[in-house]
Amino acid sequence: MAFSLFPQGLYLRKVHGNAGRDTLLTNALQVELIANGKTIPFTAHATPVQLQLISESGTVDICFAQPALIRLRAHGVGVRLTSSTHGNYAVEDDRDEWEIHGSSKYRVGALTGSLQLTQHWTGTNSAPPIVAEFFPQSSSGNLEGFIGDYRLVWNRPTELSQTYDDALHSLTAKYDSWLKKMPSVAAEFGPTAEQAAYVDWSAVVEPGGSLTRPAMLMSKNWMTSLWSWDNCFNAMAFIATAPKIAWYQYMIPFDNQDKSGQVPDVMNDEQESWKHTKPPVQGWVLRWMMSHSNSIDTKKLAAVYGPLSKWTDWYFRYRDADHDGLPEYNHGDDSGWDNTTIFFSPPPLETPDLAALLVIQMDTLSNVAARLGKQSDAAMWHRRSDALLQSLTEKYWQNGQFVALHAFDHKVAPRQSLILYLPLVLGKRLPQPYRDQLIARMMEKGRFLTENGLATEELHSPFFNPNGYWRGPIWAPTIMMLAQGLDDAGRPDLAREMRIRFCRMAARSGFAENYQPITGAGSFLPDLNATSNDGRDPSYTWSASVFLIFAHQLSTSN
Repeated sequence: MAFSLFPQGLYLRKVHGNAGRDTLLTNALQVELIANGKTIPFTAHATPVQLQLISESGTVDICFAQPALIRLRAHGVGVRLTSSTHGNYAVEDDRDEWEIHGSSKYRVGALTGSLQLTQHWTGTNSAPPIVAEFFPQSSSGNLEGFIGDYRLVWNRPTELSQTYDDALHSLTAKYDSWLKKMPSVAAEFGPTAEQAAYVDWSAVVEPGGSLTRPAMLMSKNWMTSLWSWDNCFNAMAFIATAPKIAWYQYMIPFDNQDKSGQVPDVMNDEQESWKHTKPPVQGWVLRWMMSHSNSIDTKKLAAVYGPLSKWTDWYFRYRDADHDGLPEYNHGDDSGWDNTTIFFSPPPLETPDLAALLVIQMDTLSNVAARLGKQSDAAMWHRRSDALLQSLTEKYWQNGQFVALHAFDHKVAPRQSLILYLPLVLGKRLPQPYRDQLIARMMEKGRFLTENGLATEELHSPFFNPNGYWRGPIWAPTIMMLAQGLDDAGRPDLAREMRIRFCRMAARSGFAENYQPITGAGSFLPDLNATSNDGRDPSYTWSASVFLIFAHQLSTSN
């Protein structure tokens, strides 16, 4: 469950399944304060562990006693919950509690004071609205109640026997424990780092469905799922300080891997989507995590070696339509850069970023195989990596830059996207003439570089749009990969500058899904009635996680 404050009011909503932007208010409960039978205005004050609603008549305190249980305490006012969804109905049980049924279920009850529920029964369900009202005890003006989230049957939580203060104290202790696991950062970024820590902490949900382990959703706004590359950056942020939760994020896609080797594009507690893939960053991520933590032992490497091998082979078996040894993307979404301009050329598209990532993935597999005593495997992966690197430099390099090619006729795709510079992730594995020219071109004044970082489309491109998703905005994973590539290529000065620019932009603008490249402004909450679905999420965990990585790296570098 999550609270969302909209111009229309304060709502409590579920984050099960694909709770997209167009369903933000579906099966949501509007929260209002009441006094003398009327709704009254209030202001909201939030801390990481408590939401307080303040009015002239009294206050309401709200906290999560557990992930699926909300406790509320009020003095001087009542609380009204309204469900306006068609097809809902409510059922009372023998505890003077109610179940509100819709696409999911809420359990509501009063612990002190009283609860009154009104519905307009039609014979098969209720016509909206359903209204549940908590009233304080007349003698003290106090009330306490709860709202529970459950899927099948209600098992009364032991936390309901706690006082509200006990529940708040327990939650505060959990949050304080989380903060202690955060990487150290420079004083300049301390307050922003705590905001980043909160964004990530608040997005962790319990296992369920395809989420086989505790999972850090990308957001609790409308990106309430886990994508098979987004989650990797969350894993990287915590591998040194909270290795258990980090390893969970890395392994969840492999827990759901198909026998063919494909991992799902997106997962949540209700469904998986296999329509697309996401880029194979897992080898690059595993290599990075191994170099930043001692927690990835032989047991973990043995667990991931088979799945990572199958995922790598999947590209060569099922994404090489012209059988030339160069895997392809079948859609922009497969690349992670959904609407990048290289896909003005129809797929299947052979792209240098995909080849570079697979080179690294096979290098990583070679290393892992050697550590597991699989020497013949290690040699095999090394040979395959070398061969693909040779093809990358021979077939994709034209006129001082890499290009993407249509798979069959090898016509060159548009070449003004930053995605074509991602082979820099190879670092010194990319021969020096290529990386030097690539760096010089990428950092050329007026091409991609702004005061806030690297735009994803050339600034003078006719398709550049500062609010155009992958046709201009700055994205955390892109800067992360390129900054590490610059480090590995022997340009730590440029890498440090990329990190500084990103951190200062995030400190000003928060942790949006992406950022406008010229102003550095983050995304904003779109009009809920808008028909377009490209509204950016304003609170995104991979942006928060990359900030934490960068801020820590800046604190430990000269």
